[in-house]
Amino acid sequence: MKVSLGKKNSVPQKTITHASVQKKGTAIHLPRFFFVLMGHNPIAGIAVVGNTLRAIILDPVGNTGKVLTNVEIPLPEGTIVDGKLANIGTFSSALEKLRAKVKTPFCIFSLPGQGWWARIFFFPAALTNTQFEDAMQFHKTLDLPWEAKDVYADWSEITVNEADKRASIMFAAKMESVDPYITALAKAGWTALAVEPEAVSMVRAIAHFEAEDPALVFGFDGAVLQEMIVWKGEIHFGRIVSVAHIAGDASALDKQITSELKRLFSYAVTEPLGMPRPMKIFFLGSFSPQQLKGFSVISQSAGLGEKVFDISSLPWGAALRGLISRDKDNFISLMPLGTEESYTRRRAALFVEFAFNFSLVVALAIGIAFAGTWAFVRSQQQQTTAQLSGLVGNAAGLQMLVNEVNEFNIVSAESAMIARATPHWDDVYRKILASSVEGIKIYKLTLNSSLAVQISGTATHSDALLAFRTELMKNNLGQDIKIPANLFEAKENFDFQLSFMLPDRNILFD
Repeated sequence: MKVSLGKKNSVPQKTITHASVQKKGTAIHLPRFFFVLMGHNPIAGIAVVGNTLRAIILDPVGNTGKVLTNVEIPLPEGTIVDGKLANIGTFSSALEKLRAKVKTPFCIFSLPGQGWWARIFFFPAALTNTQFEDAMQFHKTLDLPWEAKDVYADWSEITVNEADKRASIMFAAKMESVDPYITALAKAGWTALAVEPEAVSMVRAIAHFEAEDPALVFGFDGAVLQEMIVWKGEIHFGRIVSVAHIAGDASALDKQITSELKRLFSYAVTEPLGMPRPMKIFFLGSFSPQQLKGFSVISQSAGLGEKVFDISSLPWGAALRGLISRDKDNFISLMPLGTEESYTRRRAALFVEFAFNFSLVVALAIGIAFAGTWAFVRSQQQQTTAQLSGLVGNAAGLQMLVNEVNEFNIVSAESAMIARATPHWDDVYRKILASSVEGIKIYKLTLNSSLAVQISGTATHSDALLAFRTELMKNNLGQDIKIPANLFEAKENFDFQLSFMLPDRNILFD
């Protein structure tokens, strides 16, 4: 079961350059490259549970939910304080230990703490999809609790059982809360495909293990209360309340938690999305047995069945997202790049790495062949000199020597032809990537020895596609690149496919 939290365009205009991963020496990673190329790559779900960093990888074949890897790394005290990364050094060290035990570079990270915000918006059902998206873009600039330039924001449409309404939920988080985690992940060698609020991971886990009936979710991590209403795997309400200022006063804390629980009950009764009345509530986190006993009385008086859900399900929820095909993962993500774009860039990097390693292998083979040929030539030269010195008036012996020299020349010429026939695919691939312009995303590229090229991707608008074609022609990759006429009818955000022939076979061998 998946949580339908759809990915749209992010708000922030600034771009973060992830720290490069330092590697010692050059290694050949053929198995990992082919694993990623075939699309059967495992995705780790990473979450902070208490003072522990946990990662889970589920079987990516068949969506079975079978655990392939389950790793825990303890975090030193003070690494994360109230959900904020207080010591990036110790956190990066823990992530590096995690990376050493988990054989995949890809992860979904569950963002801890209170640094997120959510709100539901309603629209008339008559709106077109374009109008709906334009309205959400407007709300991004109007309703965020922070300056838009300082925020990562994302939204998804949610199910409404009323014919005259459409609804969506927007999530946002400040860059200063998210960026340290992204930097630490990149420093430790991870590629974050998505960063989602831990509330989203909670809901995905609950939706996987429990029925799709409406339910309330009440989470607590010792400093922050998380209040949610979920239905059919979707969040219909999300709110966070900080109680860190009274965490040391047990009586005041119990009173505040009880008050918030009753407020959540009251809101659920008036929930405006045509949802049936919730019949269950899930408690997650560090509630004491005495608190849970009091909650049970309140829940029963409201006609709700209660269930304690283990907070360790957080990485489960993130890992479940990893079972979704990368080209279909358009869910909520609070980071500079969308999930598909992050994955495409990583695959491109692995392809270049493979091409580089392959070139090293070819260069090494040519070097060995050259050394062998040189040794053979020296040997033949010595033999020829010895034979010539022994051929005094022996015409038959001289003719035999001439024949052997001719045979050697033929073999040498054929070896040179083979060396010149090795195509430079990596150069063509880099030229095509270098031709990409803003608004173009390439997710599939096919090259073959017949000089045929096929590029598949998405374009934000037709002008971007025209600019991309111009750059391809400037780089001498083709002069007859035609864009299908129907693509000019699409105003924005459409898929495209370009097919053309390379102008000259020499482009593969120069």
